Amino acid sequence: MSIADRMATGRLVAQRKAPYFKSLIQSLVPHETPDVSTIGITKTLVLFFNAEWLDTCSPEQIAGLYWHEGMHIVLGHHERRGDRDPLMFNIAGDIFINDQGRNAGFQFPPGGMFPELFGFPKNLTSDEYYALLLKMGKDAAKQKLEDEQGGEGGEGEPDPKKRKWSSGQCGSGAGNGQDSEPDGAAPEVGGRSEAEVRQSVMRVAEAVKAEAQKGRGNMPCGLDRWADEALKPAQIPWQTKLSRALRQCVNYRPGAVDYSYSRLSRRQAGVGFGVGKPILPALVRPVPRVAFVLDTSGSMGTDQLNAGLAECQGILAALGADVTFISCDAAVHAVGKVSSTSQMKKLVKGGGGTDFNPAFEYITAMRPRPEVVIFATDGDGWAPKSVPPYRVLWLLIDSYCDQPPVPWGEPVVVSTRERAT
Repeated sequence: MSIADRMATGRLVAQRKAPYFKSLIQSLVPHETPDVSTIGITKTLVLFFNAEWLDTCSPEQIAGLYWHEGMHIVLGHHERRGDRDPLMFNIAGDIFINDQGRNAGFQFPPGGMFPELFGFPKNLTSDEYYALLLKMGKDAAKQKLEDEQGGEGGEGEPDPKKRKWSSGQCGSGAGNGQDSEPDGAAPEVGGRSEAEVRQSVMRVAEAVKAEAQKGRGNMPCGLDRWADEALKPAQIPWQTKLSRALRQCVNYRPGAVDYSYSRLSRRQAGVGFGVGKPILPALVRPVPRVAFVLDTSGSMGTDQLNAGLAECQGILAALGADVTFISCDAAVHAVGKVSSTSQMKKLVKGGGGTDFNPAFEYITAMRPRPEVVIFATDGDGWAPKSVPPYRVLWLLIDSYCDQPPVPWGEPVVVSTRERAT
């Protein structure tokens, strides 16, 4: 059987045993090279392999190799290594993957690394195995590998002359601890783009969830939880969300400060409209009127009040203009134009019950009326049912439900615990 047929058979076996890996396996870019002793993978899905060594492996073992190298990509070992010891991190990842692959029914070539080789328990994470390896010591770990692989020249032991790149560039050599010392750069071979790799990993996550829902019980430990995390929507930090929401509110409005083509000049009618007519920009003032309401009721603790004041200070810095600060619990206690935290603290009064209606009634009656109202509260209170004639951002500080008390306005959830970290 030729090496191409052997690899094709191994791919087929791997896809039958792990159908959730099909898209990733099909995305791999095989590249034969004598510069590796066994097999390895890069973060661009280039699968380097030594044809002479691979010819000694059965199709079932090659299937295990496909699964092993694919797991390095799925688990992000190329990115997760950081400043950790390359060899020890590589071994830890191989131990974890081989252990889980064996549980899933895969076979591996001789010389592979398993927990029992180092006297470790089964079914730990790669990070836990890394900690145990550090405790054991690098020299002792290397000795374990030499004993298992038969010393110099033993099966699975990499040829020092062929070890030319690090595990950060080319993932573990089939669980044999090879390609771990940075003696050079991996050859430049056209692989997949970052977007293509991401798509392949996401397809694996979707397939894992679909397979797990069938309840066959052959899913490796932890892969289902990994898929849950991979498919979870990106969590946008509340600071970013608040900044974005505020920028959306800062639309140009009439005023004599700058010119903008987003509005037509009142003089446009004088020159006419249509083809051949010049477009005259309008004068605008790109600073909105903003009111900041701080809920000072008894349910707002010191941390929550400080968080509200900090956000108001950030808004002042972003706008470069004064903000109307309103202190309110069940009634409006203080109102004033502020430009600093010290001015805001002098206006913080209250500590009683909670009712948002007085604050909104006051704002609606203001002349000129604010265009944007930011209401910092824990969300526990009464608010008007009708939508006010201005944009409202609810700054929900440590809210129990992460939703405003009314269906209008845009919520931005703030956590004082996140702030502390």
